[in-house]
Amino acid sequence: MTTHTVTRQSFSLIAIILFLAKCSPSHSLQPNSTPTSVHEATKQQIQDGWVPKQSEGSFRYSIYDSSVVTIGADSIHSLRTNVTTIYSFTLTPLSDSFTLHAKVESVRNNARTQIQKIVVDTSISPEFQAIISSTGHISSLTGNKATSCVKGIDPTATRIFELRLEYPRKRIKIGDKWSDTVSTITCRGKTPLIQQNIRSYELIEFSSLRQRNVAKIYRTVSAVFKGKSTDPKNHLTVNGSGTNESMLYTDQTTGVLLESNGSSHFSLIVRTSRGIFLVTQSLITHLQLQ
Repeated sequence: MTTHTVTRQSFSLIAIILFLAKCSPSHSLQPNSTPTSVHEATKQQIQDGWVPKQSEGSFRYSIYDSSVVTIGADSIHSLRTNVTTIYSFTLTPLSDSFTLHAKVESVRNNARTQIQKIVVDTSISPEFQAIISSTGHISSLTGNKATSCVKGIDPTATRIFELRLEYPRKRIKIGDKWSDTVSTITCRGKTPLIQQNIRSYELIEFSSLRQRNVAKIYRTVSAVFKGKSTDPKNHLTVNGSGTNESMLYTDQTTGVLLESNGSSHFSLIVRTSRGIFLVTQSLITHLQLQ
């Protein structure tokens, strides 16, 4: 494949397309706060297993992303960012599920030369709605703002899939594994980007974190991307794949995610009228319930 020098205009376009919704590390990944010894009640659960539950309430998360996006072997055009996002949502119970209302409260971009905080105006804040089943399956995800592409949603909406887990309909024990699939369409400018994530989970152990009994869950994600611009004046297609691994710490009583640490890597081929570009992204994500 021929590598072309990327103009500033091309790089800006690609950067918009590739600000990917992270699928959001190996078994050695640990939280910022080291778990203490297992409580007596947890020891009994090790034998009996655990039945995860979804809980109503309001939740507020801090999401920290450290990302490097590179085009080909041209390090001059590498984009390095450190971004902290405050994301909140409320779950309201229905008969056998929950309604979800989420919003992005603020975004802080920590650049090398400056720290810029964007406080989102609540009148135009990205807000999203969805339905969550009793097992945590998310459906009917929609936003409150018009998007720039057909059938797509704002990329920030899909971060809800990092903050909620889908559990099996059974009692699970240490060593049990399960999986699910998440498909989304997000707008990258006028280009709808289709992303399919196959997520695999394993219950590693029961322990405690910040005085709460937790289930430690290892999750891996295999992602596939494809997209095609609908703008006749701007020919552009995207194809690629990626992987993610993360360690999750969820409250045993409520099933709520308390903290997670993860790393991701994506590799994409972007074809435009200016040429063909290989774009890679490496990402480290830490999120924590506030």
